[in-house]
Amino acid sequence: MNLIVGDSHSNSLQFDNYTHLLCSAGSAKGLNNPNSISGYNNLIINNINNNNYKHLFFLFGGVDVDFSFIHNLLKNPELDYKKFNKTVIDNYLQFIINNFRDKSVIILSVGLPVLDDEHLTTGLLNGHINTLESVDLEKFKNDLLHVDLPNIFKRTEITLHFNRKLKQKISNLNLPNITFLDITSFTYDASLTRIHDKFFTRYDHHNNFRNTFFTEIINNFLKTI
Repeated sequence: MNLIVGDSHSNSLQFDNYTHLLCSAGSAKGLNNPNSISGYNNLIINNINNNNYKHLFFLFGGVDVDFSFIHNLLKNPELDYKKFNKTVIDNYLQFIINNFRDKSVIILSVGLPVLDDEHLTTGLLNGHINTLESVDLEKFKNDLLHVDLPNIFKRTEITLHFNRKLKQKISNLNLPNITFLDITSFTYDASLTRIHDKFFTRYDHHNNFRNTFFTEIINNFLKTI
């Protein structure tokens, strides 16, 4: 049996011989935080330690680039997304190395943003992210009125950078049992410099339709390992 563990973007992601552990609104960076509000780190560790999984698939980072970056941008309008991404990736991989370096781990690329600019503020006021980050919702709503939010093209750039650096960092680890798997670049439309229209939900930060295309990618990958 294989395990897929991830935030809500891992919902509806199906492949051969798998089980799913959902960590809704889970942050990649937060996995390495011993005082994590969600407690997902301990949930994942205990689940894996108590099961004999063949391969572990991780899908985290969407919450970080879609939500946490903007939470931090409100505190620091000069925030460099490249430094932000580096911090997230370093913590994400440290969690995996500390706990699962002796297991077969496949880290999946993060999906491109699918909220358009018109619906971004509504998406950012999502209730479950507010709960996990202990954010004062009214203050957050007011703060959003006083910052230039990144548009869809900038948000796409941030996510593409995250995936490139995640892949590079995993390669640099030189740990053969920890692998990066790109499942999302096919959704990018170079002419639009954002996600393809058929995956661009605009009003919802999820797109389960694109997840159906991941099945073949992951199943083909499983045949090679």
